[in-house]
Amino acid sequence: MALRIAYALVLLVSIAACSRTIDTTIEDATITAGVKTALLNDTAIDGTRVHVRTEAGVVHLSGEVGSQQEAERVLMLVRGVAGVRDVQSSLAAGEASTSDRPRNP
Repeated sequence: MALRIAYALVLLVSIAACSRTIDTTIEDATITAGVKTALLNDTAIDGTRVHVRTEAGVVHLSGEVGSQQEAERVLMLVRGVAGVRDVQSSLAAGEASTSDRPRNP
């Protein structure tokens, strides 16, 4: 299933990226798919809240994680994906917002 998703991402990104070479586009889509797969397969973090974009092997991360430790784990996982040349992160790390916390009566 993950392989089908990766192939679909490769196809969509290659069609949309007119100014870049097809090889770079396919490489970036493969990296993005690998990063998302690594994040979604890790039970210590919520990978659904991390947004991933790749340009020429540089992975750009945005979104939210629960803590600084989770942010560090995300960076470690991303750096372990084949083809990643660099990681730029603008992840927001913090505890759950007050609206997410249980209220005391």
